[in-house]
Amino acid sequence: MTSEPATELHELTARYFDGELEGAQEEAALAHLASCAQCQAELGDLIGFEVALQGAAGAAGAAGAALVLTVG
Repeated sequence: MTSEPATELHELTARYFDGELEGAQEEAALAHLASCAQCQAELGDLIGFEVALQGAAGAAGAAGAALVLTVG
C-alpha cells in the first residue's frame, strides 16, 4: 500500500469484501465506506459479481442435474 491514508483506505475495500480484515483495519474500512461513494460503488460491484457468479454456478449445477436425471 502507499503511504497516503486515503489511498490505503480505498485499497482496503476488496480486502474487506473478501473478509480479510480484522480489528482496527476493519473498523477503518467501515468508517471509510460510510462516507466514500467511490468505495461504496466498488463494494457494490464486488457484491454484484459474486451474486452473478453464484447464479451462474447454480444454473450450471441445475442443468447438470437435469441432464443426469434425463439420461439416468
